[in-house]
Amino acid sequence: MRFADQIERIIQENLHNINFGVEMLADLLHISPSFLRELTHENFAFSPHRLIEKRRIERAILLWPQYPYLHQLARAVGFQSMRTFRRAFRIHMSMTPSEHQKLRLCRDYQSAAL
Repeated sequence: MRFADQIERIIQENLHNINFGVEMLADLLHISPSFLRELTHENFAFSPHRLIEKRRIERAILLWPQYPYLHQLARAVGFQSMRTFRRAFRIHMSMTPSEHQKLRLCRDYQSAAL
């Protein structure tokens, strides 16, 4: 299995864990954090930290309908605080979670009207 595939698998398996981060990912791969940085830049064009954030945001978008409150959603995908979730969401989606929610509601309304 390629390192990129291993990285993806381990990230996906640990997204819910609020303690999961770069150090744990490197430990699980049995490599140094600096080598992990090289691999993620090479394979994903992101630092390991940004890659983990990106995958958490992608999972949050998929899980959104299951969580009535944003703080519950943020915790479910491994963010320790709403502030961290909002910052990461804005970095990766170029909008805030509430802007995304409004856009989603608008799309749902338009779909229902058809």
